[in-house]
Amino acid sequence: MFTIEKYEAIGEQIVNYSKEDVEKLVKKMLSYREKPSEVVLDLIAYENKHLNKMSTEFGRYITYFEHAFDLLVNLVTAINYIEKSSWPNHRGLQLLILKNNLNPLYSGFGRLVRGFYDDANILLRAPYEALVKIIYISYYPQDFSGVFNWKRPKGMKAFNLTNFLRDDLKVDWDFIYPLFSSFSHGNIYTTLTDVVELDRKKESEKFISFKLEYSEDDASIPMNMTVFLQWSFIRFCLEVLINTNNENIDRKLYQSALSTEVAFGAMIGIHPKGWARTHGDVIRIFEEIRKMENVDNPFKPDASD
Repeated sequence: MFTIEKYEAIGEQIVNYSKEDVEKLVKKMLSYREKPSEVVLDLIAYENKHLNKMSTEFGRYITYFEHAFDLLVNLVTAINYIEKSSWPNHRGLQLLILKNNLNPLYSGFGRLVRGFYDDANILLRAPYEALVKIIYISYYPQDFSGVFNWKRPKGMKAFNLTNFLRDDLKVDWDFIYPLFSSFSHGNIYTTLTDVVELDRKKESEKFISFKLEYSEDDASIPMNMTVFLQWSFIRFCLEVLINTNNENIDRKLYQSALSTEVAFGAMIGIHPKGWARTHGDVIRIFEEIRKMENVDNPFKPDASD
């Protein structure tokens, strides 16, 4: 049997352990392992059950996400072939930031539909920050390296997401970043929710355990975020990256992008909660970018040809 003294002795000796010593410890550790792991098997079963539930209850959302994600990947690919002589020096960096945040966007969706809402929120914070940084680079192209949190040269403006949204963009998006940050920073949101729930229960009813369960309310948080992000990224592609007259853009792809931008924008615009006000904000912001950068792009979201 382990005692505190024996445990402390092991800690003192471990720096002198050989590879064989470690292997012996690992072998002993695994002798207590259940095979197969009931917990992991239960988790896999939960994921499959939740995915089926989401497909039944929110099949349209899944279809929307898959369509828009497929579109974004194809747009990024298509942009490789367009004329870029008029691009400012920072435009390629913005495209790279967009491209590199499609992975967490999809991963967040994957965690959502399998019932890991908190994980989805943590992952989706990255593409949200990416969106704001893409916008920041257009507003402060001379200070673009600030988005990488490098040591700034003297006089370079520091990137601060909250300050930029409030002071420069003048948008009221406080309901987004603090919420998603609370999941990223030690999952404080869920912890505080548990504290409130436990406080309401009688002492005999209080029980703390690992659990996962289907919740439409919890699922709605990352669902709304994915719709907002996909719409904003598509809007950025159409407003800033792709010229409507570029012959190297497949017309069917372009028309699909126009149609998707309108549909997703409508979803955001009629949302009953705070997301609705982001609709006008995003449109105004990209129009300002086009004016600041003299982007010659007669973008018309309702265009058809």
